[in-house]
Amino acid sequence: MAIELEPEYYLDNFRQLTDFVTVRYSDLLDLDEARFLSDFAVLSRDAQKLYVRMLTRKGDVFRRSKLQYAEITDIDEAARELARMDFIDTNPSLSLDTILKLFSKPEITAAVGDESLNRLRRDELEQSLLADATRIPELIACVASLDELFLLCRAQVFDTLKLLFFGNLRQDMTEFVLKDLGLYTFAEYSLDDESRFFHHRDQVNAHLHYYGVLDQFTDDDLQDASRLTELIAQLPVAPQEDRVLRRRVERVKLKFARQLERLGDLDLALAWYRECQTPPSRERQSRILIQQSEIEAGLALCETILETPRNEEELVFAQSFGARTARKHKHPWRKIKAYKPPEYSLVLPNQGQRVEMAVQNYFNESVATDSAGDNTCYYVENTLINSVFGLSIWEMMFASVPGAFFNPFQIMPSDFYERDFVECRKPLYEQWQTRVSSSDELSRCVLQNYERYYGQLNPLVFWGNIEPELLKTACHLIPITDWQHLFQRIFTDIKHNRSGLPDLILFHPDGLNPEFDSPLVTDRSYQLVEVKGPGDKLQKNQLRWMTYFAEHDIPHSVLNVTWDESP
Repeated sequence: MAIELEPEYYLDNFRQLTDFVTVRYSDLLDLDEARFLSDFAVLSRDAQKLYVRMLTRKGDVFRRSKLQYAEITDIDEAARELARMDFIDTNPSLSLDTILKLFSKPEITAAVGDESLNRLRRDELEQSLLADATRIPELIACVASLDELFLLCRAQVFDTLKLLFFGNLRQDMTEFVLKDLGLYTFAEYSLDDESRFFHHRDQVNAHLHYYGVLDQFTDDDLQDASRLTELIAQLPVAPQEDRVLRRRVERVKLKFARQLERLGDLDLALAWYRECQTPPSRERQSRILIQQSEIEAGLALCETILETPRNEEELVFAQSFGARTARKHKHPWRKIKAYKPPEYSLVLPNQGQRVEMAVQNYFNESVATDSAGDNTCYYVENTLINSVFGLSIWEMMFASVPGAFFNPFQIMPSDFYERDFVECRKPLYEQWQTRVSSSDELSRCVLQNYERYYGQLNPLVFWGNIEPELLKTACHLIPITDWQHLFQRIFTDIKHNRSGLPDLILFHPDGLNPEFDSPLVTDRSYQLVEVKGPGDKLQKNQLRWMTYFAEHDIPHSVLNVTWDESP
């Protein structure tokens, strides 16, 4: 059944935000922000509703006739109250350009008394009226007289409030609505004073300054190297302890440096890349150095990446690009033999199923011998291993760590995909290692967390694809050493290594059907099987996983399916 929001849901949500900021960050508010909160608190409920309605709409100038809200008893009285308290200006001095955007073309032409203007396109109409500077005051008066105009005031304070609540200016009040509608159930985590992110006003100002620089950016700037350089130079210098701002600033620097590279300003792009630690900074440096014929330096950087990769993509780049470059320029390079996983072929009747489902049915009917007659093959792809991992690290993921959680609407900590995620939770990581030290411990932890947190958002847990019986079977039939290897690889680069896992898992604790002839490993209790239909090939991330499987004796294979089209 659809959930209906209360008529005043938006005001309740806004007050939840302001209450949160007041309790958590009152010591960091400047005089204007503190006065905004105190003034807003004494407004009548109608005035509060009208202000929040305007505040959360696009733009800052509104026509009175367009403000129609059934839940506000007297909009005109609410507007007068807002004007008295300096929340809106009911007699604003506005440019003609701003006013014109508020009215339709027929309204404008009727106001100025020139029906011939109707023949013009909208942009031509505005250009025509703006062209005669001597008539602009008269035109402003004519068009503005069509409706009462309200200019929203003190709206800049909202940016600070949103920053303090969300930790960014990307999220907005729709987060509340999604939760109110029951679309999202967020995990529970502490938002106590010890774990708050902002600690001093300079830090708040630095983040506001960062977003202010982004607001200046336009698509036209992408073609102007000097403008990009100017914007980069305006970015705040992030202190070492503010890991969030450092990541944000680096992402912008990397984006702009990449554009400088495209524009041909390689030296400047290289200089900006060298100021960044985040991938792909070293990859881009290496590419530029090779392009500038600095072969030794470019290959040396690839070697450094191979020794200390910062994520999976960077490692793959260094392996492939380094090898190609060394071969082209006749430089020595380490040889890495490509792994070829065990493969076999299968012909199945084409019954209109997805190929993975057809193979799953085939395995359940033909391959494994299960005395209970239960399914022994499951289509899991990236869902099972990630879900077991995500359930096992739940307490570590949602632990109270400074700067990890800003507000109640996060599906993961802010540093979840960062290299120092584990380092910042070392005691918790050591406790987690104890939890996964045996199959019984892992099973107990995973099943308890499944029941305790069912339905709560976690980027690794796929509630719709897992059930307790499958989790229990997987925890007991996959040896704990295999689980530990799987977990460790995901930990090295959670963002990239959570994908590329095989399609199917086949359990066969009682052995395989002896009539089944394939390269499946017969002395193990399970198999991971990647299914490929006609014309399909292994992706690079899938092959990397299988290479890792081979290194750690994790049973796996590739099954190539062709369809039997005979009648």
